[in-house]
Amino acid sequence: MLGLTYGIMPYGSQAMGWMMSPLVLTGLIGGFILLLLFIIVERKVEQPLFDLSLFAIWPFTAGNLSGILGALSRGGLQFMLIIWLQGIYLPIHGISYADTPLIAGLYTIPQLIGFFMAGPLSGMLSDRFGSRYLATFGMIVTALGFFLLNTLPIDFNKWLFWFYLLIIGAGMGFFSSPNTAAIMNAVPAKFRGVASGMRSTFTNAGTMLSLGVFFFNHDCRPCPEIAAGHVRRLDRPRRSGSGGQ
Repeated sequence: MLGLTYGIMPYGSQAMGWMMSPLVLTGLIGGFILLLLFIIVERKVEQPLFDLSLFAIWPFTAGNLSGILGALSRGGLQFMLIIWLQGIYLPIHGISYADTPLIAGLYTIPQLIGFFMAGPLSGMLSDRFGSRYLATFGMIVTALGFFLLNTLPIDFNKWLFWFYLLIIGAGMGFFSSPNTAAIMNAVPAKFRGVASGMRSTFTNAGTMLSLGVFFFNHDCRPCPEIAAGHVRRLDRPRRSGSGGQ
């Protein structure tokens, strides 16, 4: 995690530290070695933190794989949306830089509303109809929301933006509850504590990894036209908003 985090930071004359920073290389190589040692140790101890035998249960494995992939999409999205709002959208609409953190947070509330609306509903429906199709539906809805969000211009319609965030939040809500239920129901009752800890670990790891993936993808695909457009749009509000800072 440290290697991935420092890998997206500048190092020397390079925009990113991948394959250049000793700290990044040490973190990546050392982390891989420690992961192998962790697997060896967990296979030998009586009461492992990660019971690797649970991966022989396919619904458990598939549920955790889906969870980490979902977390990979969610974590980076939250961070990039805040950067987009604070650094581009809100300033070009005359919002002072002193106020952009609060306004940017308020702009993402529809995603939370969608999650709160869909989460309890999906839990109730999964108890009646099963988890597989609802979790799949949730991921499809989330992917649709991502696609729609990608169609927005820099100076987007805020109502359309909020609607797309609502779709993403609803998709995440439809996925999260059934997927968690499928994971927990797949293992014997005596392993549910370990299974819950493993599920949480994979979700948190996916969220952390997503930051490195998002920034690596962003920094490795430069677009001079977009950068120049950002500078032109930010030039006026940066001067007018400097007094608010």
